[in-house]
Amino acid sequence: GGVVSELVLAGDGRMYGTSSTGGAFDLGTIFEFDPTTSMLQVVHSFDGTDGAHPDSGLVIGTDGLLYGVTPQGGGAGWDSGTGPRGTVFSFAPSTGQLLTLHVFEFVSGQTNAFPGGATPSGPLVQASNGLLYGTTSELGPNGQGTVFGIDPATSAFITLHAFAGADGAQPEAGVVEGRDGALLGTTSRGGADDYGTLFRLEKTGALTTLVSFDGSNGRSPLGELFVDGDGAVYGTTVDGGASGQGTVFRLSPGGAFATLHSFDGNDGAQPFTRLAS
Repeated sequence: GGVVSELVLAGDGRMYGTSSTGGAFDLGTIFEFDPTTSMLQVVHSFDGTDGAHPDSGLVIGTDGLLYGVTPQGGGAGWDSGTGPRGTVFSFAPSTGQLLTLHVFEFVSGQTNAFPGGATPSGPLVQASNGLLYGTTSELGPNGQGTVFGIDPATSAFITLHAFAGADGAQPEAGVVEGRDGALLGTTSRGGADDYGTLFRLEKTGALTTLVSFDGSNGRSPLGELFVDGDGAVYGTTVDGGASGQGTVFRLSPGGAFATLHSFDGNDGAQPFTRLAS
């Protein structure tokens, strides 16, 4: 299957990741890799009813469990127009048990049939308050995607913010926690020029648009953000910049935005993964 996510090192000394296809049902897997023996084995095959095509990796919770999302699946009829569109799940490495914590479901009789959003896209992050936060790239109350939170202990779910276009649309990456405790993220579209945004979101739901990308400073951020030890935020855009091939950008702790590099094709193009330090 296609492996498109990062590996995480669990407490048992093994690495875990997801593949978007393959497995017993060709709908994706969770796999385990032992770096001491170089042995890899599938520890869970998604079958559609428990999710399908995971493509954003896993996060290790403070409880030692692994948490992730699937952008499709979640119940019977998942491949129909009114079927569920994604899940939040936990996985216990010690037992091999997968538990579905939340399903992004169709609700009939509403203006927006997926009020909680659909197609969770980026990886989850566990914030300092213990909650897991993530994004959906589609639908929600305003039809443009959401930021959500979920309590891993109780599965209590909240829609923290619903994008409406002017404040961003279609977030493809997850969120990260800044040094001040607020969440930081990007949307791939929306904002003043519909080229995407960089935003700050309080855990109370108050959103501030920090940057509206205009093409010259980048367009369509898809990769995860990185926060350094000083609180500066780094990221990439897949398009835009001086040569239209994507950029690397930085937001200082004081809020000053700078394009650090514009790709020109010779040195690469269309970056869409997270920077690492």
